[in-house]
Amino acid sequence: MTAKALEAIGEVGGPRCCKRDSYLSISAAVGFVRENMGIEMEKPDIVCSYGGQNNQCIGKRCPFSVTNRKKKKIAFICVHNSCRSQIAEALGRKYLSDTYECYSAGTEAKPQINQDAVRLMKQEYGIDMEKDQYSKLLDDIPEADIYVSMGCNVVCPNIPGKQMLNWGLDDPTGQEDAVFMDVIRQIEKNILKIKGER
Repeated sequence: MTAKALEAIGEVGGPRCCKRDSYLSISAAVGFVRENMGIEMEKPDIVCSYGGQNNQCIGKRCPFSVTNRKKKKIAFICVHNSCRSQIAEALGRKYLSDTYECYSAGTEAKPQINQDAVRLMKQEYGIDMEKDQYSKLLDDIPEADIYVSMGCNVVCPNIPGKQMLNWGLDDPTGQEDAVFMDVIRQIEKNILKIKGER
């Protein structure tokens, strides 16, 4: 097993990196156990996030570099795609862009994004949602790996065969800023949870 690990480390080459060597050793061990013991082990999907802290990082040549990973697609959905799902898309882009392509959509479209949401997101995060986002239908976005319902109960779309999450968030449209901010903070908390689980 040690020989397999050293062989894998040698194939990558470049300056030594304790993180990369550890990851390669884990992958080699999983392969060794499968080939020699007939035991199937799930190979971990390892993404290194330490490149910026290592001045000897070999960048794209590293098999665990985030730049070499195919990003999953995540779609935040609700009925009108004008408020909660737009906030989720914006915060998803802010926090998840290393590992996810973030989209939002609805079963109906609105002429514009909720203006209170636009104002508060710009005020709290410096994000101008109207710059790159607009109300879209589900057919307008790519097929996603994960769909997150904002909490629209029976009228929310169902995507058979896809991973679905339901955040159960009340629509703050027409409410005062404090209610809006409670929803925004909950969306942010949920997005950070996804970030921690990746």
